[in-house]
Amino acid sequence: MRIIVTFRGKQPIDLPLAYSQTVQGFIYNSISDEALKDFMHNKGFYNNKRVFKFFSFSRLEGDYILNKQRKRITFISDVTLKITSLFSPFIEDLASTLMKKDKIILGKNEIAILSISMEEPKVKEQMIVRTISPIVLYSTLQNEYKKYTYYYHPGEKEFPKLIRDNLLRKYNTFHSGSHDLEFEIKPLEYEKNRPVITTYKNTIIKGWNGKFEIEGDKKLVNIAYNYGLGSKNSQGFGMIEEEEHFICRRPLIV
Repeated sequence: MRIIVTFRGKQPIDLPLAYSQTVQGFIYNSISDEALKDFMHNKGFYNNKRVFKFFSFSRLEGDYILNKQRKRITFISDVTLKITSLFSPFIEDLASTLMKKDKIILGKNEIAILSISMEEPKVKEQMIVRTISPIVLYSTLQNEYKKYTYYYHPGEKEFPKLIRDNLLRKYNTFHSGSHDLEFEIKPLEYEKNRPVITTYKNTIIKGWNGKFEIEGDKKLVNIAYNYGLGSKNSQGFGMIEEEEHFICRRPLIV
């Protein structure tokens, strides 16, 4: 299930280029049930020391101006944010809270909620999708000197298997079992040498946008579509949308 929120700033909405943490904070602060907020923010679902929050969100969609020197992005039109989750208590509380609020704070910006809608996308065994937030997939490796983080791009041979393994962990966590389901992902469009590099809490993160064909058991396709692909989903990564619904936004000034 996903929520589509459209809002407008009292003034142009000024945010850091790396605004994922700001949007994540906005989402957590919009949960009215304090026990649920604590669970989603501080606990989540555990599986072998891994924690899954079972939600993701898109990049902000709207006309914007980039200021690379200041490392700021300014939205000058109405803005849309999409939030997806398989955990219905979270998504229902969030939608209910946002529906009751005329104004809210995003970073240091006062914004007015213009509209909010809910969707329950129907998935198919085979779909053509695009990212609406970058896919992040990584391993922590060790060389003779130290541990380091290696980020996989969609063209690497390990990418499809690691995506499937990640989806299986999510499915087995949410459904409390040990299942072995099929899933394949094939990149149709992506730029190997143009990763999306951002920061989250001073950690550099590398991900990729693109167009993909996904195919497999509908249970895993559902996890992919209604939760997210890859890692760090609750930090605003790995949300996808069916190709026919995709809208591309470009900066007015760079």
